[in-house]
Amino acid sequence: MAYCKICGAVLDDAAVYCSKCGAKQEASSYSGYEYQYQKKIMKTYIKKTMGCPLTKY
Repeated sequence: MAYCKICGAVLDDAAVYCSKCGAKQEASSYSGYEYQYQKKIMKTYIKKTMGCPLTKY
């Protein structure tokens, strides 16, 4: 199982384009673990740089 690097949609292993956002997929897409890790990193970065008022550090 693979995930789109742009939107995170679940893809077939042989997919060339994402069926949700249309992004072209490279030969190796993120595995589920890699996608969740990258998502967590981006959420943390956005919260710290945007100063989300609902988040306590």
